[in-house]
Amino acid sequence: MLRNSVKFASPSLFFTLQFSCFLYRRAHARKALGKLDEAVSDLKRILDIEPRNSIALKDLGAWTGDSNLRAGSINSIFKIVDVSRVTSKALRPIQISEVGGTRSMFQANGCRELQPINNLTVSNVQDRSSDTALAPCVSPQLEVTPTMPLEPPTNWFQMERELRELIPSSESLAPLAVDYLCSIEPTNYASVIGNNLNSSCLGRFLAAFSISSKLTSAQKAERMAALAKLPRFDVAWLLTDDSDRTIVGRLLQEVPPESVASLKTYFS
Repeated sequence: MLRNSVKFASPSLFFTLQFSCFLYRRAHARKALGKLDEAVSDLKRILDIEPRNSIALKDLGAWTGDSNLRAGSINSIFKIVDVSRVTSKALRPIQISEVGGTRSMFQANGCRELQPINNLTVSNVQDRSSDTALAPCVSPQLEVTPTMPLEPPTNWFQMERELRELIPSSESLAPLAVDYLCSIEPTNYASVIGNNLNSSCLGRFLAAFSISSKLTSAQKAERMAALAKLPRFDVAWLLTDDSDRTIVGRLLQEVPPESVASLKTYFS
């Protein structure tokens, strides 16, 4: 008998806890939107379900200014919510009407409001082509300009994520991406790249060294040597494209003469 009771009560208990969490999140969202009455209503609904919910009780007292609120005297910790009595209205997310102001979405975007046209036929569509009902509403697209991260990356996943933001859809390196890759100190290659070096990553670094106007020839040689000492360098270099090998040829002509011989033992 007890086993059957637990079996049937478990779904209701789970739903009760989920319902309270939903109401609490919606209450704070409504308060942030300036809908204090609706937010207070959600908190009261939580306390109706969980009379001893101290968090909801504290927020309710702060929002209403009533410092005399006390937890309910009910003996149980919570009330089981009857799933069949919870309507879709109680579970609805915040409506657009609660979020927006007095202006419509079209007006907010600077577009003309569409007016209904009565008795519009195919024959007069061309005559009405300039009418407001047929005027397209095109919202201007905002171009997101990537910004240089404040600090060099400290791990592989951070570097990959930030490179995706700095490198456009084209394969060529953007100037910010060049500066970003060159900002990583060669002493940190082991912690940032580690065992993740592949031909694509190697090619990006070599291209950045070649393009950079901020690195000295000695710094480029130092970075090339540090890449060559990473665990998977041999495989990555073996799989590089001819274009990457051409870049290395140019770099070997640029680095200090005393570094060429040692670098050629790796990049050959």
